[in-house]
Amino acid sequence: MTRPVPEYSPAMLRLMLEGRAVLARDDAGLTLRQFVHEIARLAGVHVRSVHLALAGRLHKAERRVRLWAVLGHFPSDHGIVLTDDGGQRHG
Repeated sequence: MTRPVPEYSPAMLRLMLEGRAVLARDDAGLTLRQFVHEIARLAGVHVRSVHLALAGRLHKAERRVRLWAVLGHFPSDHGIVLTDDGGQRHG
């Protein structure tokens, strides 16, 4: 039986970030602005990258990998390499 391949698309990153933003608001009382700045700081990316990710339009692989890592997900753990066109491939 083959294992399903996790999806690390810009759309999935958007959904994960939106979910974490809701949790941050409900659990810690963070505003969306505070959440965006905190995620950007933790990931070492510009705030603009987080805004692009929340819009499902962040395609740069390195920035997506950094954001996924802050969320506790690592594509490389599954042998996946993210590509700059927003896609992914097995490495």
